[in-house]
Amino acid sequence: MFKGLFFVALTGQFSNHFIGDLKKINIDVGI
Repeated sequence: MFKGLFFVALTGQFSNHFIGDLKKINIDVGI
């Protein structure tokens, strides 16, 4: 149960960073 919640929190944090990086790249490139 706890491991599952930790995994979800970890992957959620990762995807947030990933989406943030994509947005940064799009802004830098000017798309």
